[in-house]
Amino acid sequence: MDNISDPFEEVVRDTKDQIRKLSSFQTPSNQTDEIIDDINEALIDLNSSISVMKQSNNIENTSMVSAREYEVQQLQHNFDTIKSNLQSANPTTATSTTDLETNRNEITEDNLDDFTIADPSQVLQQQMFREQSGQLDQLQYSLHNLQNQAHTMGTELNDQSELLDNLDEGVDTLTGKLARGRRQLEWVYEKNKEKWNDCCIILLIAALIILLILAVLI
Repeated sequence: MDNISDPFEEVVRDTKDQIRKLSSFQTPSNQTDEIIDDINEALIDLNSSISVMKQSNNIENTSMVSAREYEVQQLQHNFDTIKSNLQSANPTTATSTTDLETNRNEITEDNLDDFTIADPSQVLQQQMFREQSGQLDQLQYSLHNLQNQAHTMGTELNDQSELLDNLDEGVDTLTGKLARGRRQLEWVYEKNKEKWNDCCIILLIAALIILLILAVLI
């Protein structure tokens, strides 16, 4: 948008002119009070305009809003400084003329321009730098959390590895005992196989005799 046709920029330029005009006074007067009232109203209007832009939730306006906020903040800063100097120049105070001139020299024409006429590209660069710095801080925090999680997982894996090693040793021991038990059973079976065969033959013969006797009696 062209700055000439932008109402916001027009109000900003008028406010800068009013602040420059106010800085030309050395003591408070009715005229300075009127200028101060005009500047206060202008700053209120500028802040209201920024609030409306924020409420629109337009992502494209984010950079512009940041630049305008910075510009209005610098206007407010210079206005407060000049107003404070005027208040300290009141004849009822004990401030010396030399001290007043020293305070006034802090706000020169060049300083006012430096604070209020902000290069939009520089403002955007500063805003981007702050955003990138915040993102890097967040990334560093996330990496730190991941490092802690990795350390915790590594400790848990080491503990589980020790448990698995102990389990393997227990399984090997049990397998050896089962093998020894099987060999003992096979040995007992081989030793008693013939004896059990003889017993089975005797039982079968006895059963046949009983069946013959029953058949004869019937």
